[in-house]
Amino acid sequence: MNIGNKIKELRQIKGLSATALASMINTTQQTVSNYEINKTEPSISTIQLICNVFEITLAEFFAEPSNDKTAKETYDEKIKNLPEKDRKIIDTIIEVNKPKEEQAATAEGG
Repeated sequence: MNIGNKIKELRQIKGLSATALASMINTTQQTVSNYEINKTEPSISTIQLICNVFEITLAEFFAEPSNDKTAKETYDEKIKNLPEKDRKIIDTIIEVNKPKEEQAATAEGG
């Protein structure tokens, strides 16, 4: 599933109009529509705002339903073509949203 379809699916599941979602992420209805028809792609910071609205993580946003791949494999596949700067932003967002115990384990190398 592509980003636009995912945004539309999440919006419809939550029962939001494109206008309502636009208001929640500080953009216009036309911009949301452009995302949903894959005319433009949202920035990673906008995707994070969208995730916040739908109360999901970036990993959940990029995960494919009923896929045999691990979340890490799916994540790696989805972000591999992003610019390095955006990959680092995503990794930072994921790290700061982990439970404190997991953050400590990551910092210790394991």
